[in-house]
Amino acid sequence: MKNREANGLTRDEQCAGAWLITWEWMGNHTKRKKKVVSVQNARKSIDRICDYIEQLYIDLQYSDYDKLRYAKPGLWKTNPYPARIMKDMKSVICGHNPHLYGRKVKNLKAKPCSKDKDCLTWKEIRI
Repeated sequence: MKNREANGLTRDEQCAGAWLITWEWMGNHTKRKKKVVSVQNARKSIDRICDYIEQLYIDLQYSDYDKLRYAKPGLWKTNPYPARIMKDMKSVICGHNPHLYGRKVKNLKAKPCSKDKDCLTWKEIRI
């Protein structure tokens, strides 16, 4: 963010469409400080996003022991929270509470919320 102006980028950036991965939760006891986890290129297939989100959940939530365990051939099948492509075939969920939710969004924009922090805004695509 500090080098943005030096690289010729404007302070406001936007993208017509992208995969947005966010934390979703029920109850304040599982609330996350930062809702947005990742943004991926909209051209990626839902299968690639599904694999990405599952690995992201493992990286963010599992112990080092479990990370190693699920990296072994055959043991990844025992993962208790595999990523699932939803029936709409346009979104992915992985985890329990909180869980990761990936879907395509439009009009994704990064705007300054304070001197040193950007905030993302977007529009959900109706399913």
